Amino acid sequence: ARLGTFVAFALSTAILGTSIEDLVPRGVWVRVPPPAHIRNGHILYRSLSMQIERAQLDDLTAQVTLTIEPDDYQGRVESVLNTYRKQADMPGFRKGKVPMAIIRKQYALPVLAEEMNKIISEKLSEYINTEQLDVLGNPLPKTSTDAAGDWQNPTPFTFKYEIGLAPEISLEFP
Repeated sequence: ARLGTFVAFALSTAILGTSIEDLVPRGVWVRVPPPAHIRNGHILYRSLSMQIERAQLDDLTAQVTLTIEPDDYQGRVESVLNTYRKQADMPGFRKGKVPMAIIRKQYALPVLAEEMNKIISEKLSEYINTEQLDVLGNPLPKTSTDAAGDWQNPTPFTFKYEIGLAPEISLEFP
């Protein structure tokens, strides 16, 4: 099944600061196709502030580059850290009253890595379904020596994946 892009909730909370329930009557969804642009021969796909770019390497291989802005992951990381804080039970503090600085120091990097993994997984599969790509296997991460981003400070992260595309086969019968 082809996944649709539902950006009404994200737009309403990120831009307007309110939830979708305040804007749209219950049971009504707004379906907005994601914008796709072509720049320098690369297909560019934007999802709010995240950017996905595809470069065709050959007939059966493409490279997908995801650039994830801090706006895409900071809210999710903060939400998980707040949940951890409410459930934290540390000596010297009442349950749920551990200072956020201590929670951040212990859990910020693992939570950031976990949320990045979720975002990449979600957006890559959404991109593949939206663009209706026939992919063979799973996207393979391209390893590189340069860092994807600064894990200590909120900066844009860049990840590159190589995808194998299914060849087009046409059969002609006499």
